[in-house]
Amino acid sequence: MPELTEVSVWFLNAFSMLTGSRRVGMSLGGIPISEMLVYWSEIGNIGPFDEFVSVINAMDAKYLQHVAQKQDEQRKQRKA
Repeated sequence: MPELTEVSVWFLNAFSMLTGSRRVGMSLGGIPISEMLVYWSEIGNIGPFDEFVSVINAMDAKYLQHVAQKQDEQRKQRKA
C-alpha cells in the first residue's frame, strides 16, 4: 500500500470534516461550497481556494458515485 503524502493526508482530513456538512434529503447532496470556504479560510489552507474546491469536489464525486453504486446493489438484492 502506498504511503500518503502530507498533502494527501491534509485533503483527506479536510474531506472527512466537510462530508458531515452535506445536505441530506431523498439522496445525498454534494458538499456545499460555502462550507468549503469556511474550512479553507478558518481552519487552514495549503493553496488557492479554486484548487482546494477542485480537489474536494473530485473526492466528493467519487464518494457520491460509490454511495450510489452501493444503493443500487442493495435495491437489486431486495428485488431478488
